[in-house]
Amino acid sequence: MRKRSAILWTCAAGLLLGAGWYLLRAQTGESADRRPAMERAKAQRETFANVEMRPIDRASVGEVRSLVEDSFALPHHDFGGVDETARVALVHLLASHLAAYASDDPTALARLAEREATRWITDEDAREWMIIDNIANRVWGRPGDRADPRAELIRFRESTIEGGGRAVALGDGEEGVLVRVRRVRRPEEMYMRPLTAEESSRWVPGRTAAAVRFRLPVVSFEDVLRRDRSVTVAEVFFNVGAEEGSFVWHTVWYYDPRSAVWNLHVSSSAGWLTLVALQH
Repeated sequence: MRKRSAILWTCAAGLLLGAGWYLLRAQTGESADRRPAMERAKAQRETFANVEMRPIDRASVGEVRSLVEDSFALPHHDFGGVDETARVALVHLLASHLAAYASDDPTALARLAEREATRWITDEDAREWMIIDNIANRVWGRPGDRADPRAELIRFRESTIEGGGRAVALGDGEEGVLVRVRRVRRPEEMYMRPLTAEESSRWVPGRTAAAVRFRLPVVSFEDVLRRDRSVTVAEVFFNVGAEEGSFVWHTVWYYDPRSAVWNLHVSSSAGWLTLVALQH
């Protein structure tokens, strides 16, 4: 199964690389790291070697939440004036996802997803099924099971866990986590917040892979924007240690003040040394 899991990582990386690179390249603008690949890979090894990692292997949500709270208290973050209710909700949400990624139970993420304000994808979600079908055809020789997306998510998690993609550590300090919160008034502004050259080399290392989506928000970003004329958006970067390698987990969330819920807009992983295809 380890061989098959490795194939899943490779297939997912190849299929999803374009979407993830577009997201992060637009994010960084002209400050993107243009050094040769070998030089960037060496820089990433040095960066991860210097990051203090705190264990989250099979940790509970409460244990991970305590680590995230500590990291969020550092002064280098930009919370954009978000109120305490929204900040606490974001901490709990991120901790819940990290705990699910650190679990050796492949059903943990599915159980978490069913507690969120999301829905399982349907036949009408063509883009998501195209990605799932492409990976499933290459790995298992058949398309995704549209009748049971929950079972498909669990199957993907099993493969990621068996391939060494389970999270076991979380970066600490300024080089472990970065949070940026802002208000956007147009859809294109979701990707227009540039990072500095230094931040780019640290948080956008090498190749990127967008997460495979099995659930989507009930209230879309466009719904909130039409209703409220502007949307609070949070971008979060974590240095994550996996059983085999390390990667940067990058997520973009938008806040629905009516339900006090953060919804996932985009999720991706990045790295020169490790590229883990995550699921949501």
